Amino acid sequence: FQVERQLLADGAVRGYTRLWVVSPDRLAERVLAELGGEVPARLGESGRTMVLRALLGRLERELEVFGAAARLPGLARQLSRVLRELRDHRVTPARLRELAAEQRRFGVLAGKLRDLARLAEAFDQWGQEQGVRDEAALLEAATQTLRRHASRTPSPWAAALWLDGFAEMTPQEQDLVAALTLVCERATLAFCLDPAEVTAAGERSPERWFSTWHETGRTWRQLWGRIERLGAGRVEVERLDRAPDRGRFAANPALAHLERCWETAEPWKGEPTAAVRWMSCATPEEEVRMAAREIRRWVRRGGRYREVAVLVRSLEPYKEPVQRLFGLYGIPHFLDSREPVAHHPLAELTRRALRLWSHEWRSEDWFALLKTGLLPAGEAEVDELENEALARGWEGSVWRRPLECPDRPDLARRLEPVRARCSALLEGLGKALGVGSETGPAPTGRELAVALHRFWKELRVDGRLEVWAEAAGRLGAGAGGAVMAQVHRSVLGVMIEWLRELAFAFGEETMPLREWLPVVEAGLAGLTVGVVPPALDQVLVGAVDRSRNPELRLAFVLGCNEGVFPAPPRAGSVLTEADREALAAAGVELGPDLRRSLAREAYLAYIAFTRPNQRLVVSWAATDEQGRELNPSIWVDRLRGLFPGTPVETFEAVEPVHPVELGPRVLAWARRRLLAGRPFPPWLEGAEWAAVRELAGWLPEPEEKRGLSPAAAAALHGSGPLQVSPSALEDFAACPFRFWVRRALRAKERRVWETDARRLGTFGHEVLARYHLSLEAQGRKWQDLTEDEAEALVRAKAAEVAAAMEEGLLERDPRGRLELGRLTGDLVELVRATTRWLRAGVYPWQPAAVELAFGFRDGSLPPWRVPLPSGGELLVIGKVDRLDLREDPDGGGWLALIIDYKSSPRTLKEKRLRGGVDLQLPIYLRAVEMLPVGETGGLPHLEGQPVRGAGMFFVGLRPKADQAKSGRAARDEGALAGKRWPHRGRYDATRITEPMQQSGPLAGPQSGDCMSEAAFRTLVEGVDGVLVRLGEAIRAGRIEVAPYREGTETACDHCPCAGICRIDPWRHTFRSLGSIWEPADVADGAPEPAEPPEWFAE
Repeated sequence: FQVERQLLADGAVRGYTRLWVVSPDRLAERVLAELGGEVPARLGESGRTMVLRALLGRLERELEVFGAAARLPGLARQLSRVLRELRDHRVTPARLRELAAEQRRFGVLAGKLRDLARLAEAFDQWGQEQGVRDEAALLEAATQTLRRHASRTPSPWAAALWLDGFAEMTPQEQDLVAALTLVCERATLAFCLDPAEVTAAGERSPERWFSTWHETGRTWRQLWGRIERLGAGRVEVERLDRAPDRGRFAANPALAHLERCWETAEPWKGEPTAAVRWMSCATPEEEVRMAAREIRRWVRRGGRYREVAVLVRSLEPYKEPVQRLFGLYGIPHFLDSREPVAHHPLAELTRRALRLWSHEWRSEDWFALLKTGLLPAGEAEVDELENEALARGWEGSVWRRPLECPDRPDLARRLEPVRARCSALLEGLGKALGVGSETGPAPTGRELAVALHRFWKELRVDGRLEVWAEAAGRLGAGAGGAVMAQVHRSVLGVMIEWLRELAFAFGEETMPLREWLPVVEAGLAGLTVGVVPPALDQVLVGAVDRSRNPELRLAFVLGCNEGVFPAPPRAGSVLTEADREALAAAGVELGPDLRRSLAREAYLAYIAFTRPNQRLVVSWAATDEQGRELNPSIWVDRLRGLFPGTPVETFEAVEPVHPVELGPRVLAWARRRLLAGRPFPPWLEGAEWAAVRELAGWLPEPEEKRGLSPAAAAALHGSGPLQVSPSALEDFAACPFRFWVRRALRAKERRVWETDARRLGTFGHEVLARYHLSLEAQGRKWQDLTEDEAEALVRAKAAEVAAAMEEGLLERDPRGRLELGRLTGDLVELVRATTRWLRAGVYPWQPAAVELAFGFRDGSLPPWRVPLPSGGELLVIGKVDRLDLREDPDGGGWLALIIDYKSSPRTLKEKRLRGGVDLQLPIYLRAVEMLPVGETGGLPHLEGQPVRGAGMFFVGLRPKADQAKSGRAARDEGALAGKRWPHRGRYDATRITEPMQQSGPLAGPQSGDCMSEAAFRTLVEGVDGVLVRLGEAIRAGRIEVAPYREGTETACDHCPCAGICRIDPWRHTFRSLGSIWEPADVADGAPEPAEPPEWFAE
C-alpha cells in the first residue's frame, strides 16, 4: 500500500495497469498461475503447527530430547519454525542424520538432530498420505517453473523486475529471484550498501561482520553468485554515490552528515543544529508523552500527521501507552503490527466448546463460553448464574438438566431459560462431534471443521461480530476503535481459513476429542489478523524491523536503552547459539548467529536514524516502569559523537500543548479559590464547567490524606446511629479504606462452594453451639456428662451439622471429608478436656450461653449504645461465641469470662490490642457488663444482677503441637490438656483461681495474660473511649489507604480489598501500629504508647 501510494505521489507516474507490487510468496503464486505450473496443495503456518503437535503426541516415546517436552504449549510452533528454517536452507533429514552420527563433535546436539530428522520425515510422510505439501514448496515449485519456461522459450515473461527493500533473503527466495532474471528483459536489484563495500569495477570487498552493511552485503553477494551461475546475462554493478545537492537530505546538511558518517562517526563541524534532539525521559511512558506533545506542536505549526513516524525496536512494550496517550492527545495513529486473535471471543468460543465436551461440562469451560458474548445470554444473566454456581457448587452434568433451587424457586425460574437456551446449542455441537456414539466423540479432521462451522452459523457469529465492529468504530481511532473494528470484521475470515487448514491437514484422520484439544490449541495460538491503515493522515507507529516508512519529515526513535535497542540476541529454545555455531562449523549455516545479529542491529539503527529528512528526535528512559535504573544504549553514544554540540534535554511537561493537560491545573486552581472563600469567575459559572465546580468541592485539601467531605460522609453513614461490629472497628483501625469498602460500601467477595478456612470455622462454632443447646434443653450441665458421653454427643452434632451445612458440602467435597474427620476429632478432644476440667473443679466457671447475640433483630440482647460527642451514638452489635459465668464470691452479682473460638491457637498481642486491630475480646466483655438491667432476655438468671468481667480468651479449634507425656505432665492429664488447648487473652488475677493456671488452660502469673485488678479494669473500661474515638473518625469520613505494619505483619496480609486499592506493598509507606487508647487507659507496667494514628489527631 505504501509503495503504491508513493509511486502515484510522484508526478511522473499518473497511473499504472501492468505493475505488480508483490512479496516473494505472492510472486510465486502468480508465476504458477500464469506459466502453467501446478500450484501445490500446501499448508500454512497454523496447519503445519497443528500437524506437528499431532506428531509430537504420537512420537513422544521415540524422541530422545523433545519427547519430555512434547506436551508443553508452544513447542510445536517453535519446532515448526526450526523445520522451516532447515528446509529454507536445504538441510534434508538425511543430512541431519549424517551430522548426528558425528557423536564426538556434537554430543547432546546429536539427539536434537535425530529428533528433528524424525519429525521432518514424519511430516513429509503425513503430507504424502494427506496429499498436501509444506508452504515452502510454493517457492520451490515457482522456481522450477521459471527455469523450465526459460529453457523452452526465449521470449521474456516480464518486461522488467525491480527488487528493493531487502536486507536479508532465504536461499529459496534468492533462487526464485535468480530464476526470475532468466525470464525478464531487464532486472534491477537495489541494495542499501555503502559505496566502500563495492569497488568501481564491481568487485566484492571482503566481509566485515562488524560492519553496518554486513547482512545486506552478504545477501547481495549470495544473490549475485546465484545469478552468475545461472548465466542470466551480463551483470552490471552501478554505484549511486551520495550527492549533497540531491536526495532526501539536500536541504538538511546535518541529517545528511548523520547518514554519511554513521559508520565512521565523524563529528559534525557545523553550527549546533535543531535537526537532531536527544531527550532523556523518566520512563518509557514519558517517552510516549514527549512524542505526543511534540507531534501536537508539529501539527500546530502546519505539519501533517502522515509526515511523522514513531519508531521502536519492539512495539509490544509501547503499544498500550501509545494507544492511551495518543488517544488522550487526539492524535490519529496506526500501529503497524498484526493483531493476535488467539483469545478473541470467537477463538475462545471454539476452544471452550471442545473442552466442554471432552471434560464433562466443567463449570470453568461453561462460563468461559457464556462470557464470550456469542451465546444467547446477557452479561447480567451470566453474572448471576455464575454467582449462584459458585455458591451452590454446580458442576458437570448439572448444566445438562433443569436447574433446581429448593430454597429459592424464583431463582431457578429466572436462571433456567438461560441455561436451556445455551445448552441446547451446545448439545447440537456434541451430536455433530459424535457424542453418545459407542466409540465416544472421535471425529475426523473434516468432521470437526464442519461441526465447528455449523456451530458458528447457528450462533449467527457473523452478525454479532458486525455489531461489535460498528460499536468499536464509534469509539474513534484515538481509542483504538478503528483497529478493533477491523479485527472483528477480519477474524471470522481468519478462523474459516484455520478450519480449512484443519480439514485440509487432517482430512479423514480420526482422533478422540481429548487428543484434538492440543492440536486445536496449537493452531489457534498463532493466529493473527493484519490491519490496514484506516486513514491517510495519521502517525505511523511501528517496529524498526517491520515498518516500511514513507517519506518522513519528523521521526521519533524511542527506547534507545541498553537491552532494548540494540536488542539482545534471542536465546534459541530448540537450537541454542552453541548448537548453531557447531552446525556452522560443519558447513550448515542457518539463521543469523551472534555476530550477524549484532551487525543486523547496527543496520536497523542506521535505518531508524536516517528515516526523516527534516528532524530526528531520539529518546531513552532513565528507569523502567518498575523503577529499575536504565542506561542509554551505544547508539546514543554514537549519535552524541556525531553531534557533540547538541545538548541532552530532560523532558518535562511544563507548557500545556493540549486541553487534556489543562484539566488537573484548572481543578487545582478552582480548589484553591474554593478553600480561600473566593467566588468563581463568571466564565467558570457556566453549565459546561459544572463538573469542574463539583469536583473542586469534593477534592481533599492538599495537605490532607484522601477522605470524604463531611457532606459525603453524612450521606453515606446517615444521620442516625452508626451501627458497627467489633470486627468492623478492627477493619477501620487496620486500614480505613478496608472499612470503607467492606462496611460502608458493603462490597462482598463472591461466595464459593468449597471447603475453606471460614467454612471450617463455621462448622466448629455450630457444633459447639448445638452441643451446649442440646444439654441446655435437657436441663443438664457440661460436667454432668462423662467424657465418653460428651464425645458421643459431639460426634452426633458434628454429623448433623455436616449434613445440613450448604447442601452437604463437607461430605461431598473430598477435601471437606478429610477436614471433617480431622476437625471432628479436634472438637471431641476440646470438649473432653473442658469436661475433665469442670468435673475436677479445675475450671469453676459454668458455660452459660453460646452464640450470644446483641443488637440483632431476632429477639437478641439490645445493642450497646455509646454516645458520641459530635452528636448521635454508636450502636455496637455482635455475637459472643461463649459466655461463662460464676457467682461473685464477694457477693452482689456475677463474674464473666468471654470465650472467642479461633481456627487455630492464638495470643492477644499487646501492640495489636493497643493499635485497635484486636478489639473483639474487650468489646464483648464490656458489652456484657453494660447490659441494661431488665433487658437480658437471653440470660434470665442475670435479671437485676450486675455482671463484672474477669477474663477474656481466644480458644483455638485445633490443638497446639503434642506435648511429651513425661514428668509431671504424664501424671496430670489436665495439665497436658491445658498445654494443648491454651486459653490466651487477659484476665484479672484476683478473680482466677490457681488451679486454672497450674492444671488448667490459662497462662501463669509470669505471662502477659495475667493482670492486676486495677490494670484489668482500666483496660476493659478504656474501651468506652476507644469506641468514641473510632466512631468520630468514621463519621469524619476517613477512608484513606493507610495500612499498618508491625514487624513482618501488615494489614495487607490476606486483605480482601487488595485488588481494589492496588497498592504496591514493596513501595508503599506503611504506618506504624500506634495506640488508640488514652494514656490513662494503659495498663500497669505496659510501655508508653506510640503516637496515635493521624486520623485521631485534632
